[in-house]
Amino acid sequence: MLGIFCLEHCILLSMAIYYVFGVIVFGVLRNRMPLEIVMFPLEFTTTGGLENVPSHVRIVYGFYVEGAMCLLACLVANIRRFSSSPVAFMLENYRLFNSSDCPECYNDEDYKIIRIS
Repeated sequence: MLGIFCLEHCILLSMAIYYVFGVIVFGVLRNRMPLEIVMFPLEFTTTGGLENVPSHVRIVYGFYVEGAMCLLACLVANIRRFSSSPVAFMLENYRLFNSSDCPECYNDEDYKIIRIS
């Protein structure tokens, strides 16, 4: 399924296409002004006037955001999988993808309960 969108190698292109899709659905089809069309995500914040957005549009926007999170997860997976040595060094240096597991915690019974569940 993800291969349809060329996510293996052109994730950035897929993200741009996804944003354009959002511009069309949440801006153009709702007859917004040009600036509102480009900045459509701001309308779905509490300070941007969320109370003025119809409920069915909010629901569709929720699905749109979930799709964006899937694309972001694919981007992170690709960064982890295909990173070069300098990128891997930066990720390790700044602990961007490290888990918070510690060797001392493995003997703690409370930690085992939390870890299993």
